[in-house]
Amino acid sequence: MVCFMIIIFCIFLSSCKKCKHSYSDFWHTDATKHWKECFNCGEIIEEIHRYEDWETIKDSTCTEKGEQERKCYVCLYKDKKEIDKIPHDFEEIIFPATCKENGKKVLQCKKCNQQEVEELSKLSHSFEVIETIVTCLEGYKIQKCKNCDEKEKIEIDCLPHQWLYHYSSEGHWEVCEMCGKKLNLSQHQFIEDKCKNCEYDRNKVSEGLEFKRNSDGSYSVGLGVSTDKTIFIPNEYKGKPITGIMEKGFSQSSVEKIILPIGLNKIGKSAFEGCNNLEEIYLPNNIEEIDDYAFNG
Repeated sequence: MVCFMIIIFCIFLSSCKKCKHSYSDFWHTDATKHWKECFNCGEIIEEIHRYEDWETIKDSTCTEKGEQERKCYVCLYKDKKEIDKIPHDFEEIIFPATCKENGKKVLQCKKCNQQEVEELSKLSHSFEVIETIVTCLEGYKIQKCKNCDEKEKIEIDCLPHQWLYHYSSEGHWEVCEMCGKKLNLSQHQFIEDKCKNCEYDRNKVSEGLEFKRNSDGSYSVGLGVSTDKTIFIPNEYKGKPITGIMEKGFSQSSVEKIILPIGLNKIGKSAFEGCNNLEEIYLPNNIEEIDDYAFNG
């Protein structure tokens, strides 16, 4: 480098015979060149910078740019430049979504811990039916989610009532065979002694019944030798009203249903005691007396 400076000096010395140039050791500089000016005549010598290799003085990161520097080995002018940020080194972390909460996917840089978060939508429930109830009063099914155990109740159509006519000597009513719901009593509508709705026959009488005359001329009735499961008791016997059930009249029998007469007003002691198969008996409105143990057992 010293030789180079001597050569430059000799060139200017030879070209200037009138001025013996005198230059300082200080270089003037700008971004592209450096120069010196003669003290005597003002003549300038200049050249572009001659740089050494770039040297990193600040490393770049994921969040900040770095910096490099190089020096002109003639005038020592320093040139600087930025270095681009280095890319993030992301790792993926998954927080799974459920049926009740959103999830998220997190990208987190291993170097600077910067995060990028993406929300994951809640999952749909995956229901399976665990219980179904269908009657003529209600209908629903219970569903349970396979993922979160949440349950929900869904209404479904009820079954239709299964109406069946029941009757007595006073009238008939409908009872649902499934749920037991009972409709109000309606009067018979007879066509030739037979109700057109429930088929009750007011002339139908169980055979083998026993009749006992009361002091007022009316009659009381008992099972006698009848083997019918459904007992039809007439309203009259020998032209007189049947008003009572004899003491122990049907006790310990296997009857299942009894159609009582309209004029019945008394049920004797233990009249139906022990009738374990008795499912249906309709008491007329004018019952006045029910003796002890009439329906015992």
